[in-house]
Amino acid sequence: RGLFVLIHGLSSNASYWNQYVDLIGNDFDLFVPQVTKGGHCTLEEATDPIYEKIKEYALQFPEKKICLIGHSNGGRMVHSID
Repeated sequence: RGLFVLIHGLSSNASYWNQYVDLIGNDFDLFVPQVTKGGHCTLEEATDPIYEKIKEYALQFPEKKICLIGHSNGGRMVHSID
């Protein structure tokens, strides 16, 4: 159906999303990255690796939608990914 990208906040980690991953289930593809240095880096350092993975997915599955969700500083990262 599509890809959910769940990005955690500053000084957090990917496990923040565990309870939500279980709720989403197997109906969607999931990408729950560990943000570089827990987000204690430039915005570009944090988002560039995430963006590359999203771009790969979009090229492989052009017909599928992608939903970006961020918590706290992860929301800031979501808005910077174009």
